[in-house]
Amino acid sequence: PPPLAVHLVDLGQGSYEARYSLPSAGERPYRTFVRRFTPAERPWFTFHGDTATATVNVALADDGSHGGGRLLAMLGGRVQRIDRAMGEATVHPSELLHAVSRTTRGTRYSLVLFFGRGQRSQDSCEV
Repeated sequence: PPPLAVHLVDLGQGSYEARYSLPSAGERPYRTFVRRFTPAERPWFTFHGDTATATVNVALADDGSHGGGRLLAMLGGRVQRIDRAMGEATVHPSELLHAVSRTTRGTRYSLVLFFGRGQRSQDSCEV
């Protein structure tokens, strides 16, 4: 398997580490699950925030192994695509609005880990 590469999502608001509490070594997630996306079953995921203080999302397949199904994030007032290879992880706070675009071919898998029980904002929702 490829080594795990971690990408911190740049919110354009100063140092990520200074603003958010990243999971520390040995910290255990309070929720872990695998998301599966196919054209017929759960083809996309609408924009939402998470209930965690920090979310770790690990790509279990290269973006090129399926059609669509791209991780999207609202950054700097616009939607941006976050490209990832298998084994790469994205770490972000619950306040980051993010989504998955429509999957048009194949199957997309990701491992999601929630760290720290954050407070859900009234402006965000998880579908």
